[in-house]
Amino acid sequence: MKKIYLILILISLFFTGCKFREVKKDKKVQSETISGRPSWFFSPTQGKYKYGGVGVAGRSTKGLSGQRQLAISRAVDELAIQMGVSVQNVVETTQKQTSSTYQSYSIQSTTGEVFQAILMDIWIDEGTKELFAWMVIE
Repeated sequence: MKKIYLILILISLFFTGCKFREVKKDKKVQSETISGRPSWFFSPTQGKYKYGGVGVAGRSTKGLSGQRQLAISRAVDELAIQMGVSVQNVVETTQKQTSSTYQSYSIQSTTGEVFQAILMDIWIDEGTKELFAWMVIE
């Protein structure tokens, strides 16, 4: 059953936009780096967010787009584990507020609850070429 959910997530992410967009930043979130990695790598729930997840993906034969989709999928899985739910469906939306644009994801659980997750930042480790995606639940 878990494989079906993962496949549904990957399919829905596959059909979403593949372009990097400017991310809405929380002013309370620190943008400093620790050991060359963003601070959110070590503390994904920083700022006002109760739930935060980091997904990682290595190089992909599908290119940067496939790598990004996998990292987002893994971050969604981490959020679901923290909340104690199973993911049924994920839908991506792009929202614009004045001068910034950000991606949000509606995550529907198997119990029918819907959560709004925001892709806060993406970071690529230049040494390993791994892509990290940081997502939070509002």
